[in-house]
Amino acid sequence: MLAVNDDVEPKLLALARGAHGLDPKHLRATLVLAIRGNVAVLPTVNDMLKEDDSHVRYCAIMTLFWAVEVPAIRSALNTACLLECYRREPEEEVRGRLAQFFGEIKLKAAVETLVADLQDPQRMSGEVVWALGAIGDLSVVPALLKLEIGPCSPVYSALGMLATPEAVDFLCDHIDNFEAADALRNAKGPKIRESLSKQLDRLKKKAKQGVDVDSTIARVEAILAEVSEQDPRERLLRTGEDAARAERDRTVALQALRDYDCSELLPRILAVLQSEPEKSREKFGTVGLSDACVRALASSRDPKVSRALFDLGLDERLNDKRIDLYSYNLLDAVNERLGTHYFTWKFLQWHLQRLLSSDAGK
Repeated sequence: MLAVNDDVEPKLLALARGAHGLDPKHLRATLVLAIRGNVAVLPTVNDMLKEDDSHVRYCAIMTLFWAVEVPAIRSALNTACLLECYRREPEEEVRGRLAQFFGEIKLKAAVETLVADLQDPQRMSGEVVWALGAIGDLSVVPALLKLEIGPCSPVYSALGMLATPEAVDFLCDHIDNFEAADALRNAKGPKIRESLSKQLDRLKKKAKQGVDVDSTIARVEAILAEVSEQDPRERLLRTGEDAARAERDRTVALQALRDYDCSELLPRILAVLQSEPEKSREKFGTVGLSDACVRALASSRDPKVSRALFDLGLDERLNDKRIDLYSYNLLDAVNERLGTHYFTWKFLQWHLQRLLSSDAGK
């Protein structure tokens, strides 16, 4: 259906143009033509954006999202019409999708309108903030920094995408916030390492003065390793394995590994998890060393890893240990594996062997 066929195109165009509202044939024909790169359907999409029914307007913008990677469609977009539709759009959800679309296509013409919406409580939204970061116009950084920035604000992510010196300095100053830390990990630009190094020096001076900033130092060091090296996995894992290092340093380093492919490192991460399990449950912030290991191992489907997680999970429940973040994430990782027939069967097999061994020892 999506392959180009000259005989079908006129019929699809007739369906797209001939029906109105939420008629399924109309919506499907419009979507198929857009994905196939038929620019003749774009006036119909623009008309849909002006319909009274907000559901129709929503379907129109989602059609554009589906087809945005098609070069013919992208180059033929009537961005002036899209901007006008955005300005008069009353529905927050449709307006948010339009803002996201502007970010997706990096529409610089939308910047002035989006910045103005930052000052309007009725139109300000996370999608507007994200779009400003995605478009990449560095002049918006001062406007973003003036916003009231909460702990989970999308401003952190937008500043990371823009990565001006002011943006990076702000993120470094708020590095205790996980959103700010993630934004720094994903940021690009020459200023990042320099700002992180300066922040690290400031923190070490505070530590010498008796200020408790050890956890922040550990986080900065981990992020600095990530942004300074093409492949920081080995360095991060060595920190996590070093029993002489502070618990918080090891935890932060292992936490950072969950963003990377750790398939080659699984035996070593597993060894950390299995060593001193009780001690490693001590908390650093909301995450302990064991929990950081479980998170790094969670995506693996290696049978050895699964068996180790099953054994630890059974130990949690059979010995009625306390429920905490480590216990929750461990059992969640086990539960995910039980979603496949293979691992369900292996779990039952291993559990039976364990019970038989226990009975034989009595």
